[in-house]
Amino acid sequence: MLRPVLICLLLSLALHAMPASAETTNCTNINSLPVTISTQGVYCLKQNLSTGINAGAAITINTSNVTIDCNDWKIGGLAAGADTDANGVYANARSNITIRNCGIRGFRRGLWFPGSEGGYHLIENNRFDLNTSYGIQTRGDGTTIRGNRVYDTGGSTIVAYAYGIDAWDNADVIDNAVSGVYATPGQNGGAVGIISSSNEGGEVSRNRVSGLIEDGAGSKRGIWANGGRPVIRYNTLISNIAPDANDYGIACNSSAAVARENIIIGYGAPALTINGCTSVDNTINF
Repeated sequence: MLRPVLICLLLSLALHAMPASAETTNCTNINSLPVTISTQGVYCLKQNLSTGINAGAAITINTSNVTIDCNDWKIGGLAAGADTDANGVYANARSNITIRNCGIRGFRRGLWFPGSEGGYHLIENNRFDLNTSYGIQTRGDGTTIRGNRVYDTGGSTIVAYAYGIDAWDNADVIDNAVSGVYATPGQNGGAVGIISSSNEGGEVSRNRVSGLIEDGAGSKRGIWANGGRPVIRYNTLISNIAPDANDYGIACNSSAAVARENIIIGYGAPALTINGCTSVDNTINF
């Protein structure tokens, strides 16, 4: 009979031997860009891919019920430069799209899912970096954006502002890290970590936002509830640059939005740290 200590040791060794995430292999391989997907199913990457397009999308999804698992490979668009108007992954008014384990970099929008008549998307465990206007932009009820890393967003020559995550409609934005969102220099643009618009039934929770840099008369907002009544809780927002009167840690367009138990550092006076929301038990360090 195995001793309890030995059983625990064997279980620990077995768990450490397991891969962090299993590779998706039962899938249709995407082997070049740009590509249009018109058939429902599971798609994957088995190598890094890139494209120099400056309009359109690297991957266009023209049907619902599609999963793309990049297996930690990259979709790149850096060759188009700061004036790119291309998207990394695009789906208009589709439903039930899953994007996971992708590195998406160098597009105007890393991911763009317009069309509020679509929805129920899952965007998880991706890395979005060096996109020039938006890391992630979605519309549609029932969408979940979780576990993503959104780094170094901004610098577009087309528009002055930059957003890490922009989620419209009833979406949950959970456990994401947004770091480095910067407005285009010389254009008086703003920088927003996470914006949740028209969200009547979702939450913005356990996200970490830092490194927002506005330009000139522009403003920065760690989290912005633009209409609706989302619950905003357990987030950590840090500003390393002295705020001005237009900057907010958490800003809400309605007191129906509740900001609860967030940690907000470096956004200045209380009126700038949390503005327009119903505020409950937040930790504020000027």
